[in-house]
Amino acid sequence: MASNSASDENLIRILETVDRIFCSKISSKQLYLELHALIYNYCAGPSPHFELNLRRTASDREKYLINAGGSSQTQHINGGELYYRMENYLVNYAKNLYELLMLIWQEIVLKPISNRLTNICFDIIKTERNNHLVTNIQLIEDVAQSYMSFNFHENMILWVNNERTAISPFNIYTELFEKSILQMSEEFHRIEAAKIKNLPESEFEENLRNIMIVFNYIDDKDAFELLYRKLLLKRIINQLTNSDDYEELIVSKLKKVCGHEYTVKLQRIFEDINVSKILAIEYESYCNTHHVTDKIDCSVLVISSNSCSLAAPSNFVLPIELQSRLDSFTKFYNDRHDGRKLTLLHRYSKGELQTLFTSQKYILQVSTYQMVLLLLFNHELNWTVERIQDKTQIELELLLETLLSLLKNKLLICTDIHEDELVASNIKTNYSIRLATGFKSKKLRINLNVPLKSVERKDIDSFHRTIEEDRKMIIQATIVRIMKARQTLKHTLLMQEVIQQLSSRFKPQIPLIKKCIDILIEKEYLERQSDQNDILRYLA
Repeated sequence: MASNSASDENLIRILETVDRIFCSKISSKQLYLELHALIYNYCAGPSPHFELNLRRTASDREKYLINAGGSSQTQHINGGELYYRMENYLVNYAKNLYELLMLIWQEIVLKPISNRLTNICFDIIKTERNNHLVTNIQLIEDVAQSYMSFNFHENMILWVNNERTAISPFNIYTELFEKSILQMSEEFHRIEAAKIKNLPESEFEENLRNIMIVFNYIDDKDAFELLYRKLLLKRIINQLTNSDDYEELIVSKLKKVCGHEYTVKLQRIFEDINVSKILAIEYESYCNTHHVTDKIDCSVLVISSNSCSLAAPSNFVLPIELQSRLDSFTKFYNDRHDGRKLTLLHRYSKGELQTLFTSQKYILQVSTYQMVLLLLFNHELNWTVERIQDKTQIELELLLETLLSLLKNKLLICTDIHEDELVASNIKTNYSIRLATGFKSKKLRINLNVPLKSVERKDIDSFHRTIEEDRKMIIQATIVRIMKARQTLKHTLLMQEVIQQLSSRFKPQIPLIKKCIDILIEKEYLERQSDQNDILRYLA
């Protein structure tokens, strides 16, 4: 047996070898063999860090004696009871020893390197997503399996978006991938949509075939439909659609695979677009007839709330320059559609401003929030952040991000904060903001309209809430449809049939199905039979 000092020396050598493996891009086979030998010697020797308590409790000894004494063979084998006692002792000893060794491995080796292992896995995933050759993809599965085998629950400290974050290894996918994948897909969509605006027909058809192949492998087709609908609306709003015919062709392909009900909201969007075009012509005629002399040109897209997947923001105060045109269109729309209510989606609106305070005239492409802030400086050249918020009623987090974008683009100036510390969280409400009257740029048309993090986070949260609510409604409708046809059905059979009917669209979770059944019982659509609680009956 090795001494405690030898054990400590082995541990130090293990950690040094692990560091060498992490720091070296190429590790030799000899290095891994050396590490294996060190770990074996460390685990085989006595550990100063843990004590193994092998003493049984009184109840354990009593239980063993009953089991050992119950064997008829023991009475006829000379020394049989001693044999079974020794066998049971050695089995328990080996089990306890194994558990202790696993605990030692987790505490001494796994925990110190877990953060680095996880980050290496992230790097592999990132490399693979960038279409680079990855040879060690098996490492990801091995690391995940290790966390599960060791029941490793301790939070790991990881750097996420340049922020130090504590995350449980079992929540890594949810926290770092499931939520961020939506943001990543939208960023990818923005870049690619701009590239393929003038895509040739032959190339489009080839891409469409590939899209449908991938689509067949998607389990949660309802989530895909919601995300596709959201991105379709953004393409239309930002005028990034290659062709309305192409968009409708994609929807027709989805309809062929999933049915009419799956694409009904997508088809409604195209109907709303055509109606909006007619509305634009009628509104222009309305302005001429009613002598609307507002000099602001605007285009309006009206989408029904049933098919619109974009989240409505909180209201804020529009400047008079924009409010007058909005009031004019609202009156025109209400005269034609009595009882309908228009909800303004400010976060998806945009506009153009021309600078009049510079020697060279610039066209600024801005979001509605940026436009509202810049128009304030037509009245005063200096504002505090607090006064801006009081005047506009824009929620603070969104206001700070909008101010930050204008400060970074040098249109506004804040002398209270150094340029190196220019982040939204460092902008205080008592800071003074003034217009950069000496603004200059090499471009005559400047695009300032970039996505805001707070808006994207709310979009993602809204996406998950919408998916959850939609699934509840779909499951409830499916249950009612099944029970209306069957009248009575066993609880388990009902759940099986719901899963079977919805599996082509998404995989409903059993707890959610049970919850929906309870909701329908509360709503008195269903009831449990008094004599057989596991049988449900439909109430007409």
